[in-house]
Amino acid sequence: MNPDRSIRVGLLRIDGALVGLAIDCLREVVPRPPRWDALAASGPGVVGAMSLRGDVLPVLDPAGLDGRPTRGEADVVVVLAHEGLAVGLLVEGVHDVTLVEPVPTRVVVGAGGLAALTTATFVCPESGRVGSLLDPAAVLARPGVVAVALADPGPGTPEGDPRSTGRPPGSGPALLLVRCRPVHGEPVLLAVDVADVHTTLPGLSPQPSQLSGGACVGVTDYGDVRVAVVDPLPLLGLPGTDPGEDTQALLVRAETGLLALKFAQVLEIVRLGTEDLVPFPRSGSGGLVAAVARTDLGDALVLDVAAVLADPDLTALAALNTDSGAPPLTATDPTARITGGGVGGEPLVVLRAGTRMVVPLTDIDQVMPCPATTLAWPHHPAGRGVLLVGHEVVPLVDLAVLLGRGEVPAGTGVVVLVREAGGGSRTGFVVDSLDDIARASWVESDADAAAEGRDRLVQLGPSGAPLLRLLDLPGLAASIAPVAAG
Repeated sequence: MNPDRSIRVGLLRIDGALVGLAIDCLREVVPRPPRWDALAASGPGVVGAMSLRGDVLPVLDPAGLDGRPTRGEADVVVVLAHEGLAVGLLVEGVHDVTLVEPVPTRVVVGAGGLAALTTATFVCPESGRVGSLLDPAAVLARPGVVAVALADPGPGTPEGDPRSTGRPPGSGPALLLVRCRPVHGEPVLLAVDVADVHTTLPGLSPQPSQLSGGACVGVTDYGDVRVAVVDPLPLLGLPGTDPGEDTQALLVRAETGLLALKFAQVLEIVRLGTEDLVPFPRSGSGGLVAAVARTDLGDALVLDVAAVLADPDLTALAALNTDSGAPPLTATDPTARITGGGVGGEPLVVLRAGTRMVVPLTDIDQVMPCPATTLAWPHHPAGRGVLLVGHEVVPLVDLAVLLGRGEVPAGTGVVVLVREAGGGSRTGFVVDSLDDIARASWVESDADAAAEGRDRLVQLGPSGAPLLRLLDLPGLAASIAPVAAG
């Protein structure tokens, strides 16, 4: 997906069709009121008006533009706001939020119904379903559609709804409310800024993995990538979610890759004013909760996604996105787990290239499966050809051959992309596998290692555990660059 052409949309269901509405225009989602109030001016598809915290909101049934009756199964109203005007859309449901890459379409002159309100199509990255992108300007320009100027449509529910609190509209960011069900205690409401959500994954069933342990409950597939699934509640010091509950996930993007945050149910999208966002003491949640949001559904903990993703263990998990077509990362020893802890220091990735060794996680730029074929190019005695990654040609080097530890069998293994020291070009090191993420319990000093003319040694376990070589992959990449260039 091209990030320059992709947009974030809310996925709606209208008359059975998948429809996307740009999240900037999706102001809130509220229940259908018990009744509609008639409007003096109306056209096809206009079902009436509702009172939303004292404001009049005209409501349009997009599926009724051809004169069909209002559908009884459509029980959600989405507030569409565009260029200072607002109108309600009667829809069957709001599924999730995701990034899509729209492909412009040309609507045949005279086309009616929902087709007249769309200007592009897209493929939903999670399900592969084709959807249509709603054009807010076309909705508001529809003959007979009555729109109103709302100062700032905010969150809430229709007057008369038992959940309505009469809370004034807000001007803050759009928040996605989700419910988590811990194994003990009452359900927990979490709120996440929609801008931090890459997409949501319905019907989540985490697969067992070597990554499992601590907050990580397994992995799940997203497109052609396998992503670690994290339970957010233990990160906040709360009991973990009930493993027997049906679950979904919010997919968020760290600098190193994607991560899935597990939850039970999407509730709604809201906008709150500053008076409804109460700052949370940073010492009370390790800095992972930014505020408590007062919503019509109850108080919600607003996750600081940036702070969550700054956790070194989660950064490490996001860096280990792997090919979903590959076998799950299962441990040889069923009791093995990613440690994610240890004594001090930065996270280290344990890899195997003829033998086990470690590299700092921060040295790894990207991880990807080793392709079956590459473009042949004799750039180095240990070379495996070159690989096209995006718009960059990356030389591949068999790390085992480079270190005199045998070779990685052709067509197998993992490519670890590393940028040369000083921020130069990237080199791909082919290794047998990535085995673990850990922190060292002991690290040899630079002086001792330099005195013997070798890399430093580290120990990952208790006294007596094997000593492993700490590789400087950026330095290795720089050292072979002149050979590759020649």
